[in-house]
Amino acid sequence: MTRKEKYGKDFDATRARWRVSKRSEGATTCVEAATDGTVVALANSNERHPCRPVLVVPVPEWLTFLDCVGHGHVDLAMMHTPKTAGPFLVRTTGEGLVEVRCSDEPDGPRLRYTPEEWKTFISGITLDGEFTIAWLLSS
Repeated sequence: MTRKEKYGKDFDATRARWRVSKRSEGATTCVEAATDGTVVALANSNERHPCRPVLVVPVPEWLTFLDCVGHGHVDLAMMHTPKTAGPFLVRTTGEGLVEVRCSDEPDGPRLRYTPEEWKTFISGITLDGEFTIAWLLSS
């Protein structure tokens, strides 16, 4: 059973209110997240089809991820090797992209972002307090 099946069975990603960092400033592709208060879903706004890859984690695991981000564990300057950050494994690919997957699903879906998209996401978290549960639930 995948994490999406286990934790996201009641989460409708097609109806979710996806949020991106205000630092994205209208970019067409960026890291986006949504929550229903019990799970958080992570995706790439570049892919809008219903079957797009989505990583779903329980809120406590998302909060652990945010804590790892806050401590600089997934800052691009620190990612010479793959890093475990809460429920995610984050690494840079040979093409220089940032790849994220659930650490306990080696064959599960992967999300890929440009370094600029990742830096925007991380800055939104660390500098602006974005992507907290309250922020994701706010209008």
